[in-house]
Amino acid sequence: MTDTAATRRGALALFGGLALSGCSSTGVPSTRTRTTAPNVRECDTTVAATDWPSFQRDAANTGRTSVSVPDSGPTATETVADSGVETAPVAVGGTLVGGTSTGVKAVPIGSHGANWTVETDSVVHAAPAFGCGCVVAATTRATHVLDAEDGTERSQFDAGSGDAPPIVRDDVLYVADGPTAYSLRDGTRRWRSDAIEGVVSGVAVAGNRVFVTTASNANGDVVALDVADGGERWRYTDIGAVQTVPAVADTVVYVTEATGTLHAIDAETGERRWTRLVDGSFPPAPTVGSERVYVSGGNATGTHAFTTDGERAWTRDLGKSWTPSVRAADALLVPTANEGVYALDPVSGDTIWRDGREGAESGVAVTDAGVSITNSAGAVVRLAF
Repeated sequence: MTDTAATRRGALALFGGLALSGCSSTGVPSTRTRTTAPNVRECDTTVAATDWPSFQRDAANTGRTSVSVPDSGPTATETVADSGVETAPVAVGGTLVGGTSTGVKAVPIGSHGANWTVETDSVVHAAPAFGCGCVVAATTRATHVLDAEDGTERSQFDAGSGDAPPIVRDDVLYVADGPTAYSLRDGTRRWRSDAIEGVVSGVAVAGNRVFVTTASNANGDVVALDVADGGERWRYTDIGAVQTVPAVADTVVYVTEATGTLHAIDAETGERRWTRLVDGSFPPAPTVGSERVYVSGGNATGTHAFTTDGERAWTRDLGKSWTPSVRAADALLVPTANEGVYALDPVSGDTIWRDGREGAESGVAVTDAGVSITNSAGAVVRLAF
């Protein structure tokens, strides 16, 4: 990582980029030129509170987990994957998954979990997602639905996701191309939107809306679509290019503009509630707690906390970070590029501990087993609790 700009891996960190029942049922051979059904007869949509099934953990991209972080910090490190991972990791039921330059890699965390590697039609730039006992991984040209236990391809959809992570809520998959919504239960296409202009940077699903961020040169939009049919409900245009996923909580959409501004937008009406500068360019996606919104400065070194009313709560100079923070049960985890991982008191911003052994460049996954980090070498290292 240079001092003046994010690397390709650092830029991908802005985007992202086992209860294994359901997808294990018998499938049919798939082709890339049409949608093929995964034949998921049963679809277990249960997600354990300690899992990390998608880029910012949930369909709303809040970056919030109920995992407790020990005050003493990590007890050990473990290299979970030694090389080749291009994306933020995701983890469910002891299996950690990441995208690679040729496909998808699954590795066990500790002594349990799946272990397989699958080649896809091209590079997987964005974090995969778990859903219905499957791993969903998207390239620029297609979306692959893989059995989480052994990597067998159960379906392939002809809409991809590029640098935007796929999102799964219940049994529905949302990918950036369009965006498009598919059923993971029977493989049918629910809808495809034609309302989006520019490159889709991210998708979030909350309530009865799908929220989409876009970038087109220096311009961008935040668009709300109806979750049932993909129809446009509102469009927020008073914003520059957005290169991160949106985060949604308590009827507010939080979005970071590439030039360094945090926007809070009413999720129902699309009206601006407030904006705040966060100093640096290319800040990562915001993280939303119950009373605070957190965002790092990207190319700048500050990490900021705001109340949900837009008042600045605190700012800490921790180091450059293109990776979203994580709001754990009792701490805010801030991964930085060169200074390691900080655990902060989420209310005061005071340091609880700092582990300087690993810098994060493509994102993190937090489970009860610890913090899993994709580093600059393409390895995934777990800081064990």
